[in-house]
This record gives sequence, C-alpha cells and structure tokens, in this order.
Amino acid sequence: MSRGHEVAAHSYAHERMTELSAEKEAEVWERSLAALERVGVKPQGYRAPYWMFGERSIDHMKRLGFRYSSNMMDEDMPYMLKHKDAETGLVELPSSGSSTTGPASRWIGGPLRRSTGSGSPSGRGCTSLGATSA
Repeated sequence: MSRGHEVAAHSYAHERMTELSAEKEAEVWERSLAALERVGVKPQGYRAPYWMFGERSIDHMKRLGFRYSSNMMDEDMPYMLKHKDAETGLVELPSSGSSTTGPASRWIGGPLRRSTGSGSPSGRGCTSLGATSA
C-alpha cells in the first residue's frame, strides 16, 4: 500500500456469497470490512469469491460506499455498472479468469455460464462460476 497498491474487498473467508442467506451475507460483508479496517484499509472496490456476484452484492457495495466492482467478464473496457436498467453509481472494471487465477478456476463449482440481470452495456449478463444471481 505504501507503494501505491490497493487492497480491495473479497469477503472474509472466501465464502460463496450467492449461497448465503441475506443475514449471513451481510455479516460476511461487515466482518470482512472490520478485518481490513484493523490494518488501516478502507476498500474502494470488490471482487466476489468465485465471481459469485448476486443482486445483494450491488446493494452492499452501494450501502458501504464502494466506488467500483471487478466482477463481470463481459467487456474489455471499464464502464458504469447498471443493474435492471438502472445506474448503480459503480464503475465496473471487468476481470478475466485467465489473468487472475487461471483456467483451472473456471471449473470450480461447474463450467462458466451466464447469469441474468447484470445490466452490462452489452446486455449479456455477468459470467459466474456455477452460480446464479439470488
């Protein structure tokens, strides 16, 4: 961090966020941020474990003051993230499995498939690993 690097949020213990109840998911967000705050970090961005990014993820990011998401794999360039045709106020920095954790991660929980309703500019939805939006 002293050299200009950033630490973004990524859950507390790599939980599969879309498989959690709303209450448990909120608890994980709070626990994750508390851990980061203990080491002097206030994250501005979020990448979901296994790219399991659900509708509640956007609500939590907005509620907690995040500036960006890095979860979608649908574009090559950053864009303003929309959800259900509404602006979220979040910048999406699209990610790529090949540039982060490699091809093996594409089979965690099943092959890549599209979920619906991300509102990306291409309208194709987000890519997730064996998950659907909750």
